[in-house]
Amino acid sequence: MRVETAFARMQECQRHPYLEKERALPEILLGRERFAGRIRMDARGNAVFPHFDQEGLCRYEIKNSGFTGFAAGGSKGLRFSHARPDDNRLVFCESGIDALSHAALFPDDQARYSSIGGQVNLVHPTLLGRHRLECLSVLRLWRLWTPMLMGQSWLVLFAKQSGGRAGMICASPFMSLFASKTGMTS
Repeated sequence: MRVETAFARMQECQRHPYLEKERALPEILLGRERFAGRIRMDARGNAVFPHFDQEGLCRYEIKNSGFTGFAAGGSKGLRFSHARPDDNRLVFCESGIDALSHAALFPDDQARYSSIGGQVNLVHPTLLGRHRLECLSVLRLWRLWTPMLMGQSWLVLFAKQSGGRAGMICASPFMSLFASKTGMTS
């Protein structure tokens, strides 16, 4: 409840000085419907990215110049952009800023975005199921440096839930190696 109360007091933002000036993320990107309500600003001016579990908001990631933190008292979850019925790609990243950076560099109206906010854990494969993976054709891993064994369970989950139709595009040496060993494209 403490996480939800603190998050509710933060202001939704379509503009953020740190994200725009220091991370060079375009204002237009921050204001897109895909990311509406998924970026907030706390009283200190930090960028705040909510994470969710099966029950809803469970924690948030806090970013600013030289600072990364997480909500006190929260539990591990995933950050999600809004999904659309015609999405067919999932871009999976380490942080909320990585997801926004990918969206800025590789605009794609049929991609949804998710991030782990650090290390992959045992909860993530279950939470990944919220993405309706059966409708997706490509999983793109962007700036994920998690060792193969930690990421293996959710990559296998993605392959199974997509009915074997899914390909994978990797921007990480660990994940590229895993993809090549499991037969998924990289």
